[in-house]
Amino acid sequence: MLVYKGVLHLPYGEGNGEIFNSLPFVSEKREDYEAPSEEMRREARRLLRRIRRKSLTDDELFRLAMYDNPTLADFFASAYVPDYERGGITRVISDYEIPTASTKSSRLDALAEAGDTVIDFEMESGVRGDVLKRTRQYVANLTNSFILKGGSYMGLPRIVIVFFVPYDILGKGKPFYVIRPRDEDGEVADPDDVRIYVNWKYEGEDKYGMIAHDIRCADAGKMHYNEIRARMSALKDEEGGEKMAEDIFAKMRREGREEGREEGREEGRAEGRAEGRNEVRSDFVRILLKDTSPSEISRKFNIPLSEVRAIEKSIRA
Repeated sequence: MLVYKGVLHLPYGEGNGEIFNSLPFVSEKREDYEAPSEEMRREARRLLRRIRRKSLTDDELFRLAMYDNPTLADFFASAYVPDYERGGITRVISDYEIPTASTKSSRLDALAEAGDTVIDFEMESGVRGDVLKRTRQYVANLTNSFILKGGSYMGLPRIVIVFFVPYDILGKGKPFYVIRPRDEDGEVADPDDVRIYVNWKYEGEDKYGMIAHDIRCADAGKMHYNEIRARMSALKDEEGGEKMAEDIFAKMRREGREEGREEGREEGRAEGRAEGRNEVRSDFVRILLKDTSPSEISRKFNIPLSEVRAIEKSIRA
């Protein structure tokens, strides 16, 4: 078993068969969780003051709205994901960082599980020129997180990335684009690699224009779809919103996903994150040591040789 930031997590492949149980740092879903602390209450009040006039295009509000909200994730998936069957999403986690040993990690806004498919929903607030390249990195890191050295590729899930962006990414006037690897004849070569780019500034007079309107809209009372309105109304309610945000923060903390972005956050929380990442790297090195020399591991992955030798020594002890 793996303990990270005081939370017990399932090792790869163990548990009830859910895809998420193979992800590092994703714990079993349990109803009990740490009660909101005074720090969480302050954070909830600060955040809610800031997002009162914001829409889902604000990434912090988007994460809060998506957290543990299969209804909203299901609504978006049914609108944009090809061959998605309504009601398929069973679990959603927010603000999840895919740990890596030595390469750049990926922090995901909202990751949903739907049978043998995982769907990553990303909200892009501003115009950036790296969205296509970032998608490649997210797909790579997600894929790597589902397989250990020596594991079978056949167990990899279908991976779907849905990026909400404030522009028409291909300039063809469409509300969204579905991009998949195709062969020279135009046939889909890999149906398990799906990348979708949704223009949340689209203003067409169809259902996609209505969804985009609701994403941009800060007033829940003016939204078309109840699936979007419900959580937004609850979060923006003067009394209930604060309690909901506190509970979400508490659950995220218990599951090891509350990272605390504010300056002045407690030193212990930073240390906990560092310890968790170090443990992942140690596990990674232990696996490599089965058939790779310490010097080669150090050279290939830019890990100090002394650290690799120390891990090797701990295995022999």
